[in-house]
Amino acid sequence: MDARAAMRRSVRVAPPPLASRAAVLLLLLLLSALPLSLTYTYEQDVFAINGLYTALGSPSLPGWVTNGGDPCVENWQGVGCAASNITAITLSGISLGGQLGNTLANFTSIITLELSNNNIGGTIPDNLPVTLQRLYVHSSILLLFHSTCVAISLLILLLSIIVSSQETS
Repeated sequence: MDARAAMRRSVRVAPPPLASRAAVLLLLLLLSALPLSLTYTYEQDVFAINGLYTALGSPSLPGWVTNGGDPCVENWQGVGCAASNITAITLSGISLGGQLGNTLANFTSIITLELSNNNIGGTIPDNLPVTLQRLYVHSSILLLFHSTCVAISLLILLLSIIVSSQETS
């Protein structure tokens, strides 16, 4: 038998049984739904931003929630991300109230926190994130400094802090 005769012959392969095709289809369906059920934003950042949102009095901010959510994927108002980490929160001049809360230190990569021209009260927390480089709260917050100056001195990378208010103590 020569090579041409071998090429003319065709080998018939039976299609996979229906059960196998159904299993493959089901597997593909489950895999396509998987990314929808996983969060992208780093869990510790989600915890920190949920705490900030609650401390601010749960204002009406598109996308923001008190528990869970995915700020980087869901494009929460004023939230900037690099990959899966929150790197900036910019919410100036939108009549925010409440306080800064005690979860800011949980941000893993935040660089900028811009909350100027709001109605935020209370104190700047002692436990600011070590990655924070820019903190803007001017015309926004009634400051009770107690040990905040010590906390700020520990932030080696802090490049800029603008803190002013009509009433400070």
